[in-house]
Amino acid sequence: MKTFDVTHEEVIDFGNLLEGHKNASQSKHYRDENLAFEAHREDELIDLHNKLTYFPKDGVPGNPLESSYHVGKYRKKKIYEPKPRIVMALSYPDRVVQWAYYQKLNPLFDRQFITHSYGCRVGKGTTKAREQLQTWLRKASRSSKKWYVLKLDIAKYFYRVDHEVLMKILSRHIKDELILRDLYKLINCEDTAFGLPAGVQPELCKQEDWIYNRGMPIGNLTSQMFANIYLNELDQFCKHDLHIRYYIRYMDDIIILWPDKNELFQILAEIERFLDEELRLELNKKTCIRPA
Repeated sequence: MKTFDVTHEEVIDFGNLLEGHKNASQSKHYRDENLAFEAHREDELIDLHNKLTYFPKDGVPGNPLESSYHVGKYRKKKIYEPKPRIVMALSYPDRVVQWAYYQKLNPLFDRQFITHSYGCRVGKGTTKAREQLQTWLRKASRSSKKWYVLKLDIAKYFYRVDHEVLMKILSRHIKDELILRDLYKLINCEDTAFGLPAGVQPELCKQEDWIYNRGMPIGNLTSQMFANIYLNELDQFCKHDLHIRYYIRYMDDIIILWPDKNELFQILAEIERFLDEELRLELNKKTCIRPA
């Protein structure tokens, strides 16, 4: 298991926070909250650094460490295309903090991902994923065997990610306890619940029914990173335990090519078991096996 040497001091370093500010404001320079932050940039960054710094409780040496940083409230917006979703946005300083973590952690995790994971990764994307899948389908069409496609569709993925499981995955790679404590604050927001009860549509869910120990806010930069880290567990299982060669994933959309239909049903059963036992996820009714 690969562990990373990144430290909390590197994440909250003034230079890294400044880079986070530059990335967070890219193409959004003239929004009011960006302009307000930029007008007092140095003071704002120093304030963020101080809030993120851990000190002994009550200033007494030997007491447990704590910081004054807390994730602010989210703004919610309903969208209906390409399907109903609740998009959430944080205040600008919180987005700077997310960028600071993303800049340090995402490149380290990205090196652990399989080649054919294409969502939210530099040099990947839908076009590359489609081209790779077409290459495999052409190769299958020239074979003497009849090939089949297993399309996996995870039910309400972003709304069903289990926080406890995600923190366990992160803690296997990150050893700095202060980083893990900050990530826990980002994942388990005190003010906003992100999780949906099973079988409930986001636009129909009552405010009091949302779940606090599940889900990730759609629209967050760190949610993209966490989403890939979470399903990388399934990628590794499919590649190294099930030995699936033609496996491709774009975020939570997964396609597997296999030359035997009965074996593909067995693979599906193993994947369902893994999702249930290891990731606490389930597939929805759109999951299917079809001729290639």
